[in-house]
Amino acid sequence: MKQLLLILLFLLFSIPLSAQGPQWITYTTDNSGLPSNTIQSIAVDNFNNIWVGTPSALAKFNGSNWVVYDSSNSPIPNSNSRITVNVDRSGIIWITTVTKGLIRFDGETFTEYNTSNSPLPTNSIYAVDFENDSTIWIGSGTCIVRKVNNNWSVYCDTNSGYSGGAPLDIAIGKSNKWIAPYFNGLVHYDNNSWTHFTQQNSPLPYDWIYDIEIDNQQNKWIGVRFGWLVKYNTSSWTIFNHTNSGIPFNASILKILIDKNENKWLATGGGLVKYNDTIWTVYNDSNSPIASNSLTAISQDSNTNIWIGTFGTGLSVFNENGIVAVQNISNEIPKDFILHQNYPNPFNPSTTIKFAIPKTGNVRLRVFDQLGREVQTLVNDEIRAGTYEYEFSGDGLSSGIYFYRLETRNFIETKRMVILK
Repeated sequence: MKQLLLILLFLLFSIPLSAQGPQWITYTTDNSGLPSNTIQSIAVDNFNNIWVGTPSALAKFNGSNWVVYDSSNSPIPNSNSRITVNVDRSGIIWITTVTKGLIRFDGETFTEYNTSNSPLPTNSIYAVDFENDSTIWIGSGTCIVRKVNNNWSVYCDTNSGYSGGAPLDIAIGKSNKWIAPYFNGLVHYDNNSWTHFTQQNSPLPYDWIYDIEIDNQQNKWIGVRFGWLVKYNTSSWTIFNHTNSGIPFNASILKILIDKNENKWLATGGGLVKYNDTIWTVYNDSNSPIASNSLTAISQDSNTNIWIGTFGTGLSVFNENGIVAVQNISNEIPKDFILHQNYPNPFNPSTTIKFAIPKTGNVRLRVFDQLGREVQTLVNDEIRAGTYEYEFSGDGLSSGIYFYRLETRNFIETKRMVILK
């Protein structure tokens, strides 16, 4: 009888309950600090801040507050047709413009690189990617530029084998660089020689490439105009379009995201497409709350939320399992682990849980009911040192006492909170 009781207790305590956030949220100029509803690029920094490039400004969103950088408080020009943003491995923000060159931002200071103070051949910058902590590759005008600390190398058609044209995208693999020149196919550079793939000499279905991403197996995934997706592994080409995949007909693939599970997410002109190497899933305005079918950018934060840029209708956030909203509120490294009391408490329907992490590591934040059953895992990921807040929603839960627990390798603490409806 005692053994049976223990089994029943184990089953009771191990059954997770469900209380998830919404799957979709959309931010626009009407309900947020977005400077424009046209999104040109999205990047996520080491503190899980979301950086959004628009035609006239750069925006930073930490989960609750927006900061806009434009000509009034930064070197970013207001009258610009293209502002893109990327984050290097050390967390530095790099901003490309078509009139003022390349801009570096470390969170406090902006540094400009242009034709007047660097070997950049033009101030029209279309792409940037990072080989390591000290080496970046830049698309400037119709040339490729390598910057290693303060040393610059410029590759143009007059002094190298690169003759593709204006680089729309650059992707860095293992000792290989892949470049998408404007309406001119695909260029490969192995640090010694250049190889140019086009419709004429390869299975490429079209020469206008928007994006190149590289998966963990070093496969190249190439987004092409008019609804073509190409997978290239240096020995074979696989071509996808509407006839053999879930890609909408004639829907150009402007951006590709390869998530932590190696799923491929496509920002297309016909909606959001997910491909898990077996099944294709399409999210559009007829079967989901997505802001628009005309997508321009895509990225993923450390909570597995997918951030989706649109042309003219704002910024959507999507998570199949419910949006997870933990935000970094301070980059200052705390001295100790701290789990604060939630506030307000009691609460209905939501409350804020604040915690501090003194060093980068795996962090788990979970909620339990009075019987010890897990209600929800709020955070389960590697998090950098800093102070964070999570807004927990009690929607779907009954009034009563609940417990939230912060767990790391060297720290465990539990606190009590009360839902009062």
